[in-house]
Amino acid sequence: MARIQKESLEAKIKKAEEKVFKTSEAYDAACKELNDLRAKLSAIEHEELIDAFVKSGRSYDEVMEFLRAGMAPESEEDVPGNRHKRKYTKRRRA
Repeated sequence: MARIQKESLEAKIKKAEEKVFKTSEAYDAACKELNDLRAKLSAIEHEELIDAFVKSGRSYDEVMEFLRAGMAPESEEDVPGNRHKRKYTKRRRA
């Protein structure tokens, strides 16, 4: 009786491991897509920033002085525009 139960459990474990592996692959693919989309958004924002700088007619020093003015944020989370900086990475497999 114990032999049948052990074999049944081993089969269930194998099936669960396969499910975890497939889920892990889907998670990794979703994370890659998310990171790619965020990189594209960031590239667009960078291009917009450069275009605005060029059209402003301001010098580099004027723009840097403007950007550095004011109080420094307490943490990186307080910086406006940091909404898509987080990178999603693959989970470690056991």
